[in-house]
Amino acid sequence: MVPYAFVELLGGPAIVGEPLTNDLQVVDMIQRGVRRRAFDYLAKRSNLPLSILTAAVDLSVRTLQRYAPDQRLRADTTDRLVQLAMLYAEGFELFGEEKFKRWMESPLPTLGNRQPVEFISSTVGIQLLRDIFVRIEHGVFG
Repeated sequence: MVPYAFVELLGGPAIVGEPLTNDLQVVDMIQRGVRRRAFDYLAKRSNLPLSILTAAVDLSVRTLQRYAPDQRLRADTTDRLVQLAMLYAEGFELFGEEKFKRWMESPLPTLGNRQPVEFISSTVGIQLLRDIFVRIEHGVFG
């Protein structure tokens, strides 16, 4: 996977504020907060309903609507948004964009026949999905 490929899902360096070349820059970006516009880019690329995406980053739809496009989101919201962008970047690379979007909405036996999208509202859930990616990459499906 291309390092920091998730930046493109947030609108690229122009929206995030700079090209990212190391993890320290990612931490700095999260602490500063990304612009609301980065949320909009991820919403468009992921095709997630606004209510699901706002819940995943622990915002209400109403609170999100109060943000101007260039206003920076809080650090905790940015952190969750970055985790989601990383998940989607990895999923797009592993499955392809359209297939991954379908995978996110398909009940999986390994998740108790729940949809992966149900797990994006917690860091543990996102890590669980990323662990499934590793198993798929290594041919372990059970």
